[in-house]
Amino acid sequence: PIKLACEQSNVEAKILALDCLSKIFTFNLFTKPIYWDYKGKKNLPIQTDVDLDGSLGSPVQEGKILLIEAAINVVTSCFEGEGTDERVELQIIRVLTGAVVNESMPVHGKVLLQAIRQIHNIFLLSLSPINQGIAQATIIQIVDSVYEKVLKLTSKKKYHSSLQPESDLPDQIENNQQMTLQQLQDTSNDNIQLTSDEIIGNDDELYIKDAFLVFRSMSNLASKTIETESLDMRSHKIRVKLLSLHIIHSILRNYMDVFVNKECLIFNKNSDESTFLVDGIRKYLCLAISRNATSQLSPVYEITLEIYWLMLKNLRSEFKYEIPVFLDEIYFPVSEMKTSASYQKRYILEIIRRICCDPKILVEFYLNYDCDTVLPNLCEAIVDYLARYALLR
Repeated sequence: PIKLACEQSNVEAKILALDCLSKIFTFNLFTKPIYWDYKGKKNLPIQTDVDLDGSLGSPVQEGKILLIEAAINVVTSCFEGEGTDERVELQIIRVLTGAVVNESMPVHGKVLLQAIRQIHNIFLLSLSPINQGIAQATIIQIVDSVYEKVLKLTSKKKYHSSLQPESDLPDQIENNQQMTLQQLQDTSNDNIQLTSDEIIGNDDELYIKDAFLVFRSMSNLASKTIETESLDMRSHKIRVKLLSLHIIHSILRNYMDVFVNKECLIFNKNSDESTFLVDGIRKYLCLAISRNATSQLSPVYEITLEIYWLMLKNLRSEFKYEIPVFLDEIYFPVSEMKTSASYQKRYILEIIRRICCDPKILVEFYLNYDCDTVLPNLCEAIVDYLARYALLR
């Protein structure tokens, strides 16, 4: 009956049915996995330029699926684009939030990404500024809930594996050669070609998988290129990019322990290999930074530089070979260009000030880069940059 009510054109019937679903998840009426013979609607889901996962673009296949997945499919079918009633949008957000954050019947993989994508569509397409704000806050809340579960898991110190993680060092590092920007942006060599259905395991492993999938999705959204002619802060592409960059920054700022913990492993069902979570997100994080490091929009440039600062501050050993590439080939050359904006010079000087105020970073920079015969001399580069800038003043 709830599914039939959601498929009706009557707005009041939809609101009542969605409210019932919300109460089911809020009070945790289902505590065990239940399979249901689901028959989806014939119409395709609303399409936007936002695609959190490639497998979500196809219609739902009929057959036996988990009840929680069927419920989310029913809820997402209630959204009809910009013409959706504002009250229905709020109920959709409410139901999906309850479905994702409930612990009695947790959602994983593609179902989780489908819920996030639907709320993302409301954030983009809703005609109500209030609903847009609520959708944005809800996405952040869901992402926080995903990483909170991983953080609780790692704090128990009971998560161990007999499998040895595979090395994710690029070829040029293994050959003791300096990494370049072109190699950093190379997306063809990825050791973790995984979709939302390609990882299995117990609940602990699935929580880490969800963290990886969410981070990868946000990084892919942040890495999309935008034409210079469409630099409108109100456009969909700019809003998507800013939101995804802020979520990446929030994840790295609040859940850094998840990435530095060597017990957070991603398991591949197609092989017996496992990979550190930080190695899994390496390519996506670097691509998101490199694609936005030269942005002409001040908010995009600033938040990207803040993400890079978190890498410098907390992930120096994990990103030892990537860190100098951004400074040597992007930030220093861009800020020294005659056409560079004042905010670009100001923000990079602020990052240099933070580096100089942290003795540990300076010492590690000198020992790991200036004393290395292959890697660039970062301390020398920083001093030269400040000297040239002082002479220009």
